Amino acid sequence: MALYDSKSSDHQDLKAKLVALNGKEWDSDKVFIEALKYIKDQVFKWILTVPAIWSERAKYKMEQWVFKAGLTTKEIPNHLKIVYEPDCASLSIQNEIASLKKANSFIVGENNEAINEENNNNNNNNDE
Repeated sequence: MALYDSKSSDHQDLKAKLVALNGKEWDSDKVFIEALKYIKDQVFKWILTVPAIWSERAKYKMEQWVFKAGLTTKEIPNHLKIVYEPDCASLSIQNEIASLKKANSFIVGENNEAINEENNNNNNNNDE
């Protein structure tokens, strides 16, 4: 959907009608209101990292500050999780390694060329 005409102006108004990829035309206010309603109804879970040297009391203070700032509410169970930074860093690295292994499984071929192992296996299967 194009939100505005592609005129070369610094400030542009939104189009009154938006056209979806399927060609259907929608009022822009209807599209944005429904999208915002959807976002409002979603329950986001916040994960806040703190230094590993922090005590439980320090973590509790941080939790209270988050509530006072209005980032979360106590009415939504498990809306906020406070975790230690090293734990998050470790999980992030483990996730990244797993993603790289899955996406980039390479072997070195003749002339030191990198060959995607999955494509190499497919090519070998095609030769049979």
